[in-house]
Amino acid sequence: EFRRVLFRSVAELFRGVSSGSISASSAERVRAAVGDRGEDLLRLVPELRGILNGPMDRTDLAPERRQQRFLNVAVNFLQALGERESPLVLVVDDVQWVDDGSLQILRRLMESAESRSVLGVFIVRTEGVKESDSVQTFLEAVETVGETRRLVLEPLTEGQITAIVDSML
Repeated sequence: EFRRVLFRSVAELFRGVSSGSISASSAERVRAAVGDRGEDLLRLVPELRGILNGPMDRTDLAPERRQQRFLNVAVNFLQALGERESPLVLVVDDVQWVDDGSLQILRRLMESAESRSVLGVFIVRTEGVKESDSVQTFLEAVETVGETRRLVLEPLTEGQITAIVDSML
């Protein structure tokens, strides 16, 4: 149950993948990348059994080692979804609400993405995010990886909002 709360945001991402939205070749790459180490991922997202359908290693590991294996498997899974000809485009909205465990996975993914075909788009409302906050730490870490651009958008004015609403009527 703890894992379900800690990795809630990433679990949603994996549920989206499990809904049959990936090609057969992508599913093969995922199976090869995860191998028999996906048991904890299957516990978090049982819907992935359609993709990770082989026998899983159920070796009992020390908690820290098990956590490291889980993080590696999650990152390997996501990396396998992208390739040079067809990159993974990962859009995460409202990053300020993402749990710490999911931020850890996303950070590892982006840190290892230099040689992979992954484009991360992270949308965050920065007001209320403290310098010591894990979201701020995540954003700072991601900015040091590969080609990164930060685009700061100012809030819309009342006049701009009115113009948008008027154009829709």
